Amino acid sequence: MNMQDFIGSSQLFKQYKVDELLFAEFECPPDQFPANSWWHHNFFAFVLSGGTVMKTPRSEYNLKAGDCAFAKRGTILITNHSQEIFCELVVFVPDEFIRSVVRKYNLPLVPTDEAQPSDTIIQLVPDEVLVTYSHSLLAYFRQSTPPPASLLKLKFEELIVNILTNNNHMALRTYFSGLQSVTKPSI
Repeated sequence: MNMQDFIGSSQLFKQYKVDELLFAEFECPPDQFPANSWWHHNFFAFVLSGGTVMKTPRSEYNLKAGDCAFAKRGTILITNHSQEIFCELVVFVPDEFIRSVVRKYNLPLVPTDEAQPSDTIIQLVPDEVLVTYSHSLLAYFRQSTPPPASLLKLKFEELIVNILTNNNHMALRTYFSGLQSVTKPSI
């Protein structure tokens, strides 16, 4: 299942779209959790309740409420081991948007000779900045009217700037730095 298209085209989830960018509050009962899914853009996941296990060819990631992770575009197997409803805030963002934010704000990059290959999932330290960011997004989902598209786009930019200026997220900073030298899509 293409999770991104499923969420984006569904009326079941609260969501905001700006161009190819998508914020969504994804809720799923344990018995309806998809066993295998993929997406065509990267996404950030902020787990709000329940828990999930994300499996990649390299490793297994147990995420629970309060955890956050970045998933590169591609395929992973997801299974839900929680007996409660799984809920997460997902932020889908294409590579080109990340590149444009780096250029726009002239953000610091990790030298490519220091780059280490990373898994398709990068678990993030849920520091105060990321927790506050996810709470600020949730506030928009609780409003009766959607925020302006320009404000939502700034929220996407804020997330990228926060990651690239925080040494707690070195693996993701390295991945974002590597995106700057890639001009053709990965096959």
